Amino acid sequence: MFSKTALFFSALLAAASVNAHMHMSDPPPLGAKENKNTPSASINSDINSPLLASGANFPCQGQLSAIGTPAGASVATWQAGSQQSFTIAPPGAPHNGGSCQASLSEDGGKTWKVIKSFIGSCPTLSGGTFPFTVPAEAKAGEAIFAWSWFNEIGNREMYMNCAVVTISGSGGSGLNAFPDMFVANVGNGCTSNAEGTGDLMFPNPGKDVTNAAAKSAPPVGNCGASSGGSGGSGAGDTSSATPVPTATAGAGAGDAPLLRPKPLMLPLRPHLPKPLNPPVRRTTSSWSSTAPLQPPLPQVHGVNAEQLSLGHFFFFPSSCLGLLKSTLRVLHLGFGCIFGSPGLVFSIAG
Repeated sequence: MFSKTALFFSALLAAASVNAHMHMSDPPPLGAKENKNTPSASINSDINSPLLASGANFPCQGQLSAIGTPAGASVATWQAGSQQSFTIAPPGAPHNGGSCQASLSEDGGKTWKVIKSFIGSCPTLSGGTFPFTVPAEAKAGEAIFAWSWFNEIGNREMYMNCAVVTISGSGGSGLNAFPDMFVANVGNGCTSNAEGTGDLMFPNPGKDVTNAAAKSAPPVGNCGASSGGSGGSGAGDTSSATPVPTATAGAGAGDAPLLRPKPLMLPLRPHLPKPLNPPVRRTTSSWSSTAPLQPPLPQVHGVNAEQLSLGHFFFFPSSCLGLLKSTLRVLHLGFGCIFGSPGLVFSIAG
């Protein structure tokens, strides 16, 4: 009984691995079984899988090599400015949905421009069909349409399927003003938002956005801001995830901000009044009979001690202040700190 149960669950796991994840079925992608141009020997068996974490098969799971061959022929014709849609095929593992983008490349897959972003509930459990507008600015001729998906639950992955389409009409000037398709989880230093934080909020979703997310969060890492404009009406966040240093005066535009040291605050020597009694002058080998009978008072940092009388204190360290408080009864107190050591100078009133 146990062995049969184990075999049953093993079969379920095997089936889940075959049907895991999801892929775009319309327009039929390059290498898909739904694409009538794909030879049976060239069907992409990994079409449901995410892009490699190294980015080796970005973009389009490496299927762009079919362009220029019968397998890479256009599968749909879209009028510029028309309403179109893409469909995700069931069954599969929607990973509780996530966020998707519809993009176009007008240069054979070198650059990708977002024409609509879906934040949350993309895809659904049954896959789903998602509408968008082909920009009137799109150039007439062959282009590559891409569906990209960042799942909400599970490993941080990027899914991408691509289909060759033809844009009809008079043709516009191109999609250079539209933001770049968001790229992450392919070894480029950018990772979609952490699992458990909700659906991915694209840094620059473009002008055409459907937001069905109950909770969302931005990507993590060196993702930067998508280049190009926001692309018309709608709110697109064009701010960069990584702050860019701004140039300061005296620095070039590409220099890092200058770090200026804080100025050293030193006490200034205040203006000192003239001494009340001039310093005693020695006129002969003995003290002058006309001068007060007291020796000349010492100089403290070039200032006469009488100048430092009790009424003329200006700046002193805390160690000197404590010494001052203990000698307040002295009639005249000269005070100074010579070479960092506190000293006391006493004088007797004349």
